[in-house]
Amino acid sequence: MLTRFTHDQDIDFDVYDRIDPGEYLAYCREATLKRNPRYGQWTVFLLWDVFSPNGMTKIATVRRWIYIGTRGDKPHVGRGTDFWNWWVQANDGHPPTRADRMTPRIFTKRMARVEVTDSGPPKARKGEAPKPHNPYSIVKRVLSWETGR
Repeated sequence: MLTRFTHDQDIDFDVYDRIDPGEYLAYCREATLKRNPRYGQWTVFLLWDVFSPNGMTKIATVRRWIYIGTRGDKPHVGRGTDFWNWWVQANDGHPPTRADRMTPRIFTKRMARVEVTDSGPPKARKGEAPKPHNPYSIVKRVLSWETGR
């Protein structure tokens, strides 16, 4: 059965906030491990609530995707990857004590001082013209963790 749409029907879309690049206090409210079925690539998706300079008012919700590798069908993280470096920083500079214990939960329900920047344009395929780009804010890196795990 086909659904009929009218020409004036609203179309839903994801809202990606854009704020001035800089340092902010932020709260990581979500850390989800996801697999991109198109590329077979694993990603940790972090969702941050970013606060005004006084730390009292939420001004934006900003994202960060950290790509990780695979071993077979399972996610696999090597030393030197972005996920490894972010995880060790969140774990007070200590690497995991067991190989099976790296979880994205280490990022959630914590405050951090973060660097926010604009997203870059999507990469054009070989021989294609660059696509139009509407930048949005992303967390580039965590400068320091303000609260513990």
